[in-house]
Amino acid sequence: MEMGCTRTQRGASGAHISSVRGTSLVVRKALRLTHLEKYPPLPYFQGRWSNGRVYTEYLAGMLGLRLVDNAVGGATTGAHNNSVLNVIGSFPDARRCQPPGMPPACPVQVVAVPSLLTQVAEYVKQEDQNINHLDIMLLEIGPNDVFGGLFGPAKIKDGDYDGFADRMAGAIWKALMTLHGAGARRFLVFNVPPISRTPLISRLAGANAALPNRTAVLVDAINGRLRPRVDQFRQLTGAAVVFYANSLLDAQTQPAAPALGFTNLRDACSTFPVDVYGSPAFAVPPVGVEAASVCHNPGEHIFWDHVHFTTRFHWLQAGVVAAEMAPLLASFPP
Repeated sequence: MEMGCTRTQRGASGAHISSVRGTSLVVRKALRLTHLEKYPPLPYFQGRWSNGRVYTEYLAGMLGLRLVDNAVGGATTGAHNNSVLNVIGSFPDARRCQPPGMPPACPVQVVAVPSLLTQVAEYVKQEDQNINHLDIMLLEIGPNDVFGGLFGPAKIKDGDYDGFADRMAGAIWKALMTLHGAGARRFLVFNVPPISRTPLISRLAGANAALPNRTAVLVDAINGRLRPRVDQFRQLTGAAVVFYANSLLDAQTQPAAPALGFTNLRDACSTFPVDVYGSPAFAVPPVGVEAASVCHNPGEHIFWDHVHFTTRFHWLQAGVVAAEMAPLLASFPP
């Protein structure tokens, strides 16, 4: 997943939605692994981690704003200094596996992935402290931190979920304050979605029955720290902030899924010819391998792959967020 910051812009006023920094959930630009090759591969849609457009694009259209996309797939907050994801993203290259088709032996291509804090600092420097106060700064970050906390070099020790969550919330606070100091006054901040419901976690639970609960506890701890920090930021600065704390994946909305047209809430629509999801390290499609099969009804699936959403889910989520943003737009009229 990618996370980051996005900005939107409105015609005459010059305001826009800016995905200042984010993850693969919001990114719409392909990573370039070589001078010829982009990532993710087909059947992903034009470099997006979905089968079509993602919700930042839909949201900008619904609000009549221009999207300035700075989100980077694989990004983390940068709160955990020992997380390799703060520095690199590793993508398995299935064309060079030894023996062929065996993911553990696949060499990887390494791509620099700046953290949220690095992205924000670079963005502010690029804008030269001249951010339009009508710009909407969209920050969505966290899933990659969660995966790092569960599996990676920043793996949580001794069940210290609260400390992990505190560091993440602190990094987002710092990002908000940095953007505010550069002139930003309107913000859209997302909580961490219920990752425990993803096909990846469900699949890995076969070997670790406690994993879904551990994932849910960690996500709850992060979101429990994040909302108070966002409220504190709003009170301290007077900025207009929408904290989107709900998701169509939340438990209370799952019973409504059939009414929304979703018949499959658990399975990935696209699958791959090698077992790239046998371990967390291969939770992304391998370079050079297209999906072995794509379901016949992607519009009825929530998940496009084992982590990311279908474009229809993105569209529905954007509609919910757009409705919640009406007060934000009214508070700073152009």
